[in-house]
Amino acid sequence: MGAQQKPTVFIFTTSYHPFIGGAEIAVQEVARRLAGDFGFFIFTARLRRDLARREERPEGTIIRVGVGSAVDKWLFLAWGIFAALGERRRLRGRHTLLWGMDISAGSGVAAVLNFLIPRLPFVLTVQYGYGGERLARGRFGLIGLGFRFMLRRADTVTAISTYLADVARRYDYRRPVEVIPNGVSMEQFRAAVRERKVRPGTTVITVSRLVPKNGVDTLIRAIAAIKPDIPGISCHILGDGPERHALEALARSLKVEQAIQFFGSVPYEAVPQYLAMADIFVRPSRSEGMGNAFVEALASGLPIIGTPVGGISDIIQDGKTGLFCRVDDPADLAEKILRLIKDRALADRIVGNGQRMVRERFSWDRIAAAYGRLFYRAMAVRILIATPMLPPDIGGPGTYAERLRAELERRGHEVSILSYGSGTAAPASGTRQVSIPLQAPLLIRHLRYAWAAWRLLGQCDVALVLDPVAVGQPLAVACRLRRKTFLLRVEGDALWERYTERTGDARTLRQFYGALPHLSLDQRERAWRRAGLRVFPQAARIVFSSPWRMEIFKLGYPLRREQAVIIASPWPKAESGRSARDRVLVFAGRFVRVKNLPRLIRIFSAVVDHDWRLELIGEGPERQILESVIQNLGLNGRIAIRPPLAPDELRRRIARAHAFVLPSLSDVSPNVILDCIATGTPFLLTRLNELTDGQTLRANIALLENNARVAMEIANALVKKRERVGFLRG
Repeated sequence: MGAQQKPTVFIFTTSYHPFIGGAEIAVQEVARRLAGDFGFFIFTARLRRDLARREERPEGTIIRVGVGSAVDKWLFLAWGIFAALGERRRLRGRHTLLWGMDISAGSGVAAVLNFLIPRLPFVLTVQYGYGGERLARGRFGLIGLGFRFMLRRADTVTAISTYLADVARRYDYRRPVEVIPNGVSMEQFRAAVRERKVRPGTTVITVSRLVPKNGVDTLIRAIAAIKPDIPGISCHILGDGPERHALEALARSLKVEQAIQFFGSVPYEAVPQYLAMADIFVRPSRSEGMGNAFVEALASGLPIIGTPVGGISDIIQDGKTGLFCRVDDPADLAEKILRLIKDRALADRIVGNGQRMVRERFSWDRIAAAYGRLFYRAMAVRILIATPMLPPDIGGPGTYAERLRAELERRGHEVSILSYGSGTAAPASGTRQVSIPLQAPLLIRHLRYAWAAWRLLGQCDVALVLDPVAVGQPLAVACRLRRKTFLLRVEGDALWERYTERTGDARTLRQFYGALPHLSLDQRERAWRRAGLRVFPQAARIVFSSPWRMEIFKLGYPLRREQAVIIASPWPKAESGRSARDRVLVFAGRFVRVKNLPRLIRIFSAVVDHDWRLELIGEGPERQILESVIQNLGLNGRIAIRPPLAPDELRRRIARAHAFVLPSLSDVSPNVILDCIATGTPFLLTRLNELTDGQTLRANIALLENNARVAMEIANALVKKRERVGFLRG
């Protein structure tokens, strides 16, 4: 994938190379492994004047913000936003994701950017080791408030431990939190172990920032307790921090300064060599987000001792992958160190179990792959499908919405569905689905629909609208308020159907719009048309399923060149094998005038033999008329009206039928025909139908004309001379 084609990840971390900690190592290791798939830009505080403002490294581009002093940590909250916006303008056209690392100013920058540009997906990684008290009340409560804001803005939240995942939930994050720990480069640490030299005495090591939470003072007191029994014991302390002078003074006061060596800050690349020189790793933490140093020690072949706080419990199983000591208890820690010194079998067992766990759970390759999947998922388009109905309510838009939802989710996109009616179609895992009841008055329904759309659009990038008025009007308002794009798919035509139902005028869709300027519309139909004229211009794109439908639309409404998009309905492949066919013709759909069903009943009575049956599956305002026609023709024994069926049941019924008949005056991309194609069931359509416009299906479909005489001939051919009827084979 070329550099210009790769999606971009903006990483925000308050500090970065050469300042090294767990978060910085995670960014480096993940970005280096995913650099072939994503372009990484790492925004961080500058903090030192000798550091370049912009630097290229194997993991990506580092952009340092600030004047080069400690104040940059606070300047980063504002300057980081402007730096990211400037870089985004420079990278115009690149799909960009925001990744905030740690509960820090860096993640705050990412959250604000997402607030300003909601379409930029924001991934927050919760990595925090200072404990719940500081998170809740630190910086006069600003840390906790900032964390809540980050969680509200985040599209996806990860945590480096189950403890931190629970912390996110305690701060009211209600969606799933994916636990992705920090990792370790096993080969890097094993290589150092192979060079280990045997030395006299026992060396205990800790790798810690010298801050109160890491409990290094407890370790020094434990070494003082052990020294009378094991005079040759020594302790190596790697790391620096504000507590260093106090800890050195503590060692002197306990008269163990000769046994304890402070190495200060050590380059991360050198840490394996120091671990290789030790025998036991200890960190008696008072709080811990995860404790990556424990994993690195296990990779180096050291048994480990820690406290049962925070994320350490994800690493240490007491007696199996390490030992627990009590918090702030030097005597208990001394006892655990002596136990590992004296029981070599226990130490070896801990190392063996621990290294197996590290290989299985903490490999950087595995962790980087998990982040890669997460980034692609977060970058997927979040789509709101707004439809007037869903199955089992009858209507093409509902069937189309359900099939489109399944396909979009199969491709990794996040889908929400908003509909009127019962809307009881069971959504796939993760689909948000809201249905607005139809009992309320029209205006109230539309307002409730608009409010639900506004709420759902907060977590969506684009809306696909499957009806121009009942759905299109409230969506146009919600999208305008949310500054979201909406696409409008034009399929059926409620204005034409309403006019036909009211007047009994059997005009086709094209004939209706051709004569529209001269037709006498009632007040409701005029209001419907005015609503369409307001909604259509606001759509970024108007989707048609064929040129046939687009040309008819242009007879009645203005259409900008850039708006028009043609997306044909997919043709499914016929299922293998054929079930036995009943001597039954089937219609399924709404019982409305434009479906032309009384004519179908009369044709069936006139031309089809008595051992054949006709099933009309559905519901609608014409039901009583159909029952009356059936009664008057004496066809109660041959024609049955059935209630609507669930999609799977309907497909099975079509699969058993001899043929399917759709005698509509006009029909736009009827979804039920896709079931006929999939099941290999032959079907009849009127000529004035989108599916028969052009050459695509001419050789495959027997056509039922509006002309009754021709219709009789074709229907007769269907049931008596099946070989004459074309079969669509996908």
